[in-house]
Amino acid sequence: RLARTDMDSFVWDRAMGSAGFLVSAMDIMLKDAQEKIKDVDELNEKTKHIKEHQLLGVEILGNIYILAVLNMILMGDGSSNIFKGDGHDFDEATGNFPATVFLLNPPYSAPGKGFNFVEEALAHMTKGYACVLIQENAGSGNGLPYTKNILKKNTLRASIHMADIFRGKSGVQTAIYVFQVARPH
Repeated sequence: RLARTDMDSFVWDRAMGSAGFLVSAMDIMLKDAQEKIKDVDELNEKTKHIKEHQLLGVEILGNIYILAVLNMILMGDGSSNIFKGDGHDFDEATGNFPATVFLLNPPYSAPGKGFNFVEEALAHMTKGYACVLIQENAGSGNGLPYTKNILKKNTLRASIHMADIFRGKSGVQTAIYVFQVARPH
């Protein structure tokens, strides 16, 4: 919802894990279509288009990729654009995808605490929004030089502190950063 996802969004995640963000986005997109489209045939066509063409995910870990595929199948979509590969160099899948929504919870061990994924993805987008769940300290210096580069072309619209979300499991403090794409900060 923070990324303004609707039935016409093209949603991607270049480090999708088990595809939780994509499943949630698909649910929002399908509900939006059901509210706005009254013709049954038109709704069925839009539903099919959402599931087959408007979602894209990439995951490098084979066992996690399988979880993502299973999650999509459980949602009634075995034909999604879900790929096993490296999100950094998977342009054959992402190069022509007209992304308008980017969702990501990157691996925090990646360069810039995962902001390298964000910079690369936003460079492929010409409009829309991005929501990134990331280590909070990545936004206060640990994400350099990626954060600085991101803000040259994109606007930080919100920074939401997620206080103790992993209490008892991890000491990592996270935040959600929302970017408006292709609009310099």
